[in-house]
Amino acid sequence: MSFLKDKEWDQMDWLNRAVEPYIFSFNLELAKIPSEFVLKYSDVIGFVKDNYEIRLSAVVNRVMTKSGVNKEGISMLDLLGIDEIFEFRLESDTELDLDQEIIKGGITLVKKIESLNDDMIRELLPTLVMNILRISSSRGNASTVNEVMDILDCKEARSSSSVRKKASALTDHVYNVYKDNTWNIRNVDLAIKMLYWIKGYCENADRCSLANLSKLKCMTHNGHPIYSMEEIK
Repeated sequence: MSFLKDKEWDQMDWLNRAVEPYIFSFNLELAKIPSEFVLKYSDVIGFVKDNYEIRLSAVVNRVMTKSGVNKEGISMLDLLGIDEIFEFRLESDTELDLDQEIIKGGITLVKKIESLNDDMIRELLPTLVMNILRISSSRGNASTVNEVMDILDCKEARSSSSVRKKASALTDHVYNVYKDNTWNIRNVDLAIKMLYWIKGYCENADRCSLANLSKLKCMTHNGHPIYSMEEIK
């Protein structure tokens, strides 16, 4: 059915189909940042004038801006742990000479990894569930949560009248779906959207969220990994 076509999969060559790699926009944005970025005097004095500490997160943020990084695409950085991706390298006796307006020695931002490999992504996926899929029991209602539970085949707490218990059971169920990759979603951005679709329908009864979640579930029967889906808007 053309309605359930995965264009990304259709365009893949035989080698990628055999390997079935994960894709993640985070890696594309991370690639824009140089492996090593030597801070100039103007970079450092900028922090001093703004009364900022020369912290790793602040320097990374400035380097991302200079490198033209889409910060939305790299928004998982805090979740991953910024010090797992970047570090400072200071030469001995490094100091800031305000009179001569130079840095004696050197301060370098080093990118420790060039991209997240498939093993890192597999570890990341369940963590995303616990950080994104926090369904509010005050905003959700039993009816909308039940509909999502039915789509995901989540039977635990299905008969309970407590929205809180349902939401907790649903979160645990989705956690296991991501941990075991039972839906075989190989596009991390799509996996993240799925979490927001679940949350969007449970809390706001957003029909587009329900439609997209239902469509994605149907695509799991295509017999191959899911790389892309044309959203219903």
